[in-house]
Amino acid sequence: MNIQITVSPDVYRGASAYAAEHNTSVKEMLVSYLEKLRPSRLHADDAEAKLQDLIGLTKGFHLDDDDLNGDKAKSKYLNSKFVKG
Repeated sequence: MNIQITVSPDVYRGASAYAAEHNTSVKEMLVSYLEKLRPSRLHADDAEAKLQDLIGLTKGFHLDDDDLNGDKAKSKYLNSKFVKG
């Protein structure tokens, strides 16, 4: 299926120049960008596992759905390790 989109000539010229500088095409850039936006549970699971490994949370901690970047879990881990009392 082919779908056409309309953008302003200035936007297209800028994208075309950028694509040329990076040895690609506007179409390839757009397809690549849109692929990154497509939700994939497999990728989300992989990313969560890698994040847990990176911040040392493999000892029974789990990232909550609202803790996308792991800040809450990291803070909890560091507090349990270094804060007395």
